[in-house]
Amino acid sequence: MYFRVKRSGAYPYLQVVQSYRDGQQVRQHVIATLGRLDVLQATGQMDRLIRSGVRFCEKVVVIDAHASGKTEAVKVRRIGPDLVFGRLWEQSGIQGVLRQMLAERRYEFDVERAIYLTTLHRLFTSGSDREAIVEHLRRQLKQGDKSLVGNKGYRRFLKVEGASHFAVDEQRIENEARFDGIWVLRTNTDYEAKTVALAYKGLWMVEAMIRTAKSILETRPIYHKCDETIRGHVFCSFLALRLKAEVERRMDERNETWEWAEVLRGLDNLQEVEATFRGHRYLLRSQLTGHAHQAIRAAGVAVPPTLRKI
Repeated sequence: MYFRVKRSGAYPYLQVVQSYRDGQQVRQHVIATLGRLDVLQATGQMDRLIRSGVRFCEKVVVIDAHASGKTEAVKVRRIGPDLVFGRLWEQSGIQGVLRQMLAERRYEFDVERAIYLTTLHRLFTSGSDREAIVEHLRRQLKQGDKSLVGNKGYRRFLKVEGASHFAVDEQRIENEARFDGIWVLRTNTDYEAKTVALAYKGLWMVEAMIRTAKSILETRPIYHKCDETIRGHVFCSFLALRLKAEVERRMDERNETWEWAEVLRGLDNLQEVEATFRGHRYLLRSQLTGHAHQAIRAAGVAVPPTLRKI
């Protein structure tokens, strides 16, 4: 059933209509004509009617109450990353291979789950190498600055302050930040920028994957000291790269329009809130943002409903 405006002469009338199928045709049956729409609106009868009906719509009532802060949040859980990459982790065979390799081991925790979560962390950790270096640099400066000058990564963001002390060069950081997200190519040909870019990507796909592992997936800097932990760090970065390549391939096959940063932002913002309202518990899903919908469709998973009663 739905509302429909039907004009009769110069006046619009509001009707409640129900659709039904008559053989191969869809017909409408007028259940009631409520009156002239302009009169219903002017006298406030329309507002009273809607408010009266809303109390019987549990979904609308709970969503409106949550939006106005009248529900009590119990728990907030991010569901976007696992929704997409959990499916790809399973379908790509990574989960099965890891479990098979670990079957004879006697660990006291689920190692496959630990590897999966570390891989998600590599995909969704925000920021860049520069931010990680600067953060660590600020901590180290509080403990003494002389030993930092020999580190090439740190030295880029240091400046001399006083006779023998160093400090973080905020201007250098700001200057470098201006070029974030900008891809620069130099060529001696007369080809258009699009042609040069496509040729470069085609010729240097391996290098592009290495750069992705180092920058987008933040493989560097590596603060581990033991060979085993360094290998684990790089291994999880490789798995993250594998998942990234898979979801990109699927989106390309579906001719989706997407940007990787928007995919991550949208999935990272997709949440479920467990809340209580009038003695009942509900799960409310946030709205899809960024390019999360493209990745979800490519992974072949269903988006949870906006509201569920638990």
